[in-house]
Amino acid sequence: MVRLSALLSIAIIVLTGCTDLTEYQSTIKAGVHVIDSSDLSILGSVTDINGARSLCLVPGSFIVASTEGSVAFYDLDTFAHERTGQVYSRMIYSPMESSVYLIGSLGKIIEISAQNGEVIDAFSICESPIDLLMAGDNRPYLYVVDTASERILEVRMETNGVSRFCQMLSAPRCIAEDHRPDTMFVITLESADILSTIGSGIIRRRTLEEAVPFLTAADMPDDTVLCAVIRSTDTDMVVTIPAYFPDPFQKQPTYQIWTGAVAIEGDMHLICAGADRTHAYVLSYLGNSVSRLSAYNYTTFSIDGQLDLSGYPMDITTAETGEILVLTTD
Repeated sequence: MVRLSALLSIAIIVLTGCTDLTEYQSTIKAGVHVIDSSDLSILGSVTDINGARSLCLVPGSFIVASTEGSVAFYDLDTFAHERTGQVYSRMIYSPMESSVYLIGSLGKIIEISAQNGEVIDAFSICESPIDLLMAGDNRPYLYVVDTASERILEVRMETNGVSRFCQMLSAPRCIAEDHRPDTMFVITLESADILSTIGSGIIRRRTLEEAVPFLTAADMPDDTVLCAVIRSTDTDMVVTIPAYFPDPFQKQPTYQIWTGAVAIEGDMHLICAGADRTHAYVLSYLGNSVSRLSAYNYTTFSIDGQLDLSGYPMDITTAETGEILVLTTD
């Protein structure tokens, strides 16, 4: 993983409508920018955040973690800096625990308070954690993706200990929760797999037969689909995954699990679900220190709007109130 520790550029995009492709303005100082998507005007900014790596939303605030070993809390309405604490990298919020789990240095998992940023616990369960997923349906589990052991680890949050694991056939890259809270979609270096965590026995795994390499994926809220970015021969494409397996009662000469493919430029793609139950948002790197945010409509299979931003893509997330937080670093 490339470690970038220069200037940060975050765009919080208010969902008042989509626009055509808009080039970024190089005269705007790097920092946290609040952008109205109806006319792409700057509503507010926070500058001088160094080494930003990832984002996380907690009630009333957003957190920026840096490669310099700190987390900064900002008010989601006023964008005022509230406090800075110690820690780290990839983050995920646990409503059940009212805490945030982060991937720290040397493979440690750090749990901090969502209220004051104080460290609650620090524990090591694997060598190379790269992604985190919170169990749905208010189940008390955190899932950790470990590339070194090629495993998905289930952590019980009450004790922060490993309760189960699933051995993958190749190194996992990312994980997304299915619309069923006991099912996960895992992308590895060589395949895509479905994991079932139902019950207290082993975690069951089934490899999908689809040969197209998946790059990243996200589940869509209150829906039965996932959206993903796949790599094809000519270009990368954003797609919708309505079902993993063919209907056994319908005869089909060929079957692919995805539909609604739309070509998308760039590389280093990140994806997240929109709060409007209509869009998935893809953040891609175009080269020359430019990233592009694309609004993919998974009901009409179209790109409804795009916005170019300065910097490399680092993280993307959405608030329940509709804002998109986009993190790029120069």
